[in-house]
Amino acid sequence: MKKKLFIAAGVALLTLSACKDKAVEEDSTHDAATTEVDATATAAQDTSAPVQQEDVVAQNEIITIKGEVTAIANGKDGYTATIKDMDGKVYDVVISIPNMKDPKNFRRVNVGDKIKVSGERYMVGERQTIKADSF
Repeated sequence: MKKKLFIAAGVALLTLSACKDKAVEEDSTHDAATTEVDATATAAQDTSAPVQQEDVVAQNEIITIKGEVTAIANGKDGYTATIKDMDGKVYDVVISIPNMKDPKNFRRVNVGDKIKVSGERYMVGERQTIKADSF
């Protein structure tokens, strides 16, 4: 009886391991197809027109701007001020207590105020946004 139970357990174990091997084989086939699609997409991107230098905005670059506040949108723990600099460029500046280097420097500004802010620049859609860490 023990011999039959041992053989049955061995057959069951072999059956399960065969199923796992087939599943791994199917996954690797799927990965190969995905890789081919990705390679095609990359090749299509490589043949596209080169991007002009002035269209590129450095992400995560620390900048300082000086300008006039044209709008304010209140948020949960701060606000977003729209600032127009001396060259006429418009920036959205996120000003919040958690983002400040020194939270004691956080203050409210009003439309028409001229301020100088410094922080990390990134793009949100077509708008340049600055996460202010000091002003």
